[in-house]
Amino acid sequence: MHAARGATVIELAEKLLAPVPMSKVWFASTGSEANDCAVRLAWYCWHSMGQPQKKKVIAHPWAYHGNTSATASLSEVSYATLASLQAR
Repeated sequence: MHAARGATVIELAEKLLAPVPMSKVWFASTGSEANDCAVRLAWYCWHSMGQPQKKKVIAHPWAYHGNTSATASLSEVSYATLASLQAR
């Protein structure tokens, strides 16, 4: 396990869980996964606060947020669009 300033990943996960009613910590290895997790956590938080109808996410329309189902739908940029722009 990697250590950050003397703490193990497990210790850091326990600190993250301390103030919230959750039992799991998920560490992402890519930006797509991190953005996907952020969207899902926002939905979870609104749902847990009794407002499940709040599902809108504000994102820049031409920014690339990732290639997961949730993140790909956040903007107008698709993987194909990025590939064609890079080919220029």
